Amino acid sequence: MKEHRVVCGNAVLLIMTFALQGCLAYHATQPGRLFGASGGRRSARRTALPSAVLTAPSPAAKTMPPRTDNIELSFTPAASEASEKEDAGTFDWWRQWYPVAIASDLGKKQPRQFTVLNEHFVVWWDEATQKFAAAKDACPHRLAPLSEGRISDDGKLHCTYHGWEFDGTGACTKIPQVEAKAQEAARKNKRACLQTVPCTEAHALIWIFPDSTREGWAASREVEPATVAEFDTVPELIKTKDNGLFFRVLNYNYDTLVENVGDPSHVPFAHHGIQGNRNRAGPIRMKVDNLTDAGFAVTSIQDLFGTNLTTRIHFRPPCLLYYQIDFSQLAGVLKKRPIIRLLSKIGLAPKITKPVKSGMLDGHKFYLVVYAVPSAPGQSYIITRFVASAGTRWRNVKSLMRWDDHLENMAVTDGDNMHVHYQERRLREHENGLEKFDRAYYMPAPADTAVRSFRRWLMNDGGGKPSWKGSTGQLGPLMTDRKKLFDRWESHTKYCPICRKAYAITRVLRSLTTVLSIGLGLDALTSVAAMAFLFPPGGLLSRFLMSCMGGAALWGVPLLVSGVCGYGAYRLHGLERRWVYTDYNHVERE
Repeated sequence: MKEHRVVCGNAVLLIMTFALQGCLAYHATQPGRLFGASGGRRSARRTALPSAVLTAPSPAAKTMPPRTDNIELSFTPAASEASEKEDAGTFDWWRQWYPVAIASDLGKKQPRQFTVLNEHFVVWWDEATQKFAAAKDACPHRLAPLSEGRISDDGKLHCTYHGWEFDGTGACTKIPQVEAKAQEAARKNKRACLQTVPCTEAHALIWIFPDSTREGWAASREVEPATVAEFDTVPELIKTKDNGLFFRVLNYNYDTLVENVGDPSHVPFAHHGIQGNRNRAGPIRMKVDNLTDAGFAVTSIQDLFGTNLTTRIHFRPPCLLYYQIDFSQLAGVLKKRPIIRLLSKIGLAPKITKPVKSGMLDGHKFYLVVYAVPSAPGQSYIITRFVASAGTRWRNVKSLMRWDDHLENMAVTDGDNMHVHYQERRLREHENGLEKFDRAYYMPAPADTAVRSFRRWLMNDGGGKPSWKGSTGQLGPLMTDRKKLFDRWESHTKYCPICRKAYAITRVLRSLTTVLSIGLGLDALTSVAAMAFLFPPGGLLSRFLMSCMGGAALWGVPLLVSGVCGYGAYRLHGLERRWVYTDYNHVERE
């Protein structure tokens, strides 16, 4: 089924939107979901985490000294994991914050597994602290995955293999196999405790700090989650019911994801008909503002309606990449147009032309924020968010139908899946392809500036690849089964309560309309057959009854309603499939 994009309601904004699609070759955003920036640099350069709470383990664990920013921090001592992790250049991949979930997506009755740097973690709701906690996903008893467990009636993490239970600090609170008199000694043994990791919530996201060592817990105090600084000054942008976030599991590597997101020139082609138009694609002039171990910033200036539309692409390692587009000059030009003045008088002018209220973002700015999380070799998490200081009424309406937004976001990521899944394997087939990417890739245009900048950062400061646990980072075999590559249920729907609910309602409506269509159709046919049998056509009584009862009303109305219900069932079936699997064929998107 061909995906489509709905644009705003008045003519001026429609024209402006299409113009932006052409001039910004990157316009890879529909209600994509986004957020944050702040960094992922070396821990020594970080500032303290703002008023977030870190949940931590072990009752017997030593608690870190109190902090002035109200962060609660404790830890369970763990053996050094240096032997498990490869040296990855100057950047310490294990001592960074990684967003792993949208807070509102996580249930409070079921733990959930996440994988970061090829290490499995379990995240669960701790009833005692009323916060999420995290630990390595292994029960200390027989190493069963705690993510397959449950939350007990008294709020403890319950291992469903042998019934052991743990609190939010990682302390063992119950061992059913041990007699009562020996319970306390067994539970207090440090080997009975979980290896917890720092966990916090910031900007509606759940973050984990994957280093469970004593040094790791201390380092987590010096590093803050990467969030866009401007959002901190306008909290209403992120503290809303519709937080505008989207999560999906992707079947390609972390570096490929960052490279893809930082490439605006692919949007008109890979996302034609959804977020771009191949017929409006053109050159993109870009230049590097800075490239350091702390990331990079790239600037692009486009001509739009005689104004300079400035776009900045920021990368803050390890995860954050965001676009910042300033429409201030464009707003000033549009406000002088006669039609905009006319629309302003009747209250229909696009919000981009209205003054920005006090407390909002500086200027008329648009943000596309993407987090690329290194899950495992050949797999990554993407979390996106769209934020605008001057939005549209239509966007407020669409926020009530976030499932539609998510379907579009899945279509956008599907447009890249096949390309990048193959591409990253081809790159590694070249001799030293990752290190000598400039030889493997031919990039003569400035549009690839951000791609080149990221690859240089990765090689010079990131050790060439994430520091995977127990892996060299080798990718798995090429995935040729399109149903797996474009599987929407396993990559998004089953994790998203919004889409699961919409999917369930759609199934019920589809079943109902199917039954009505069949039932009313049979009723119409039965009525016709009965009339023909009891009152032969052409007879006086037959003509009299047909005249009194409105002619074909006895069978025509039910048959019409049956047809409408049948068509509705057909469309609902198509919608239902979009949450499970939809193939993506670029040839069909004309």
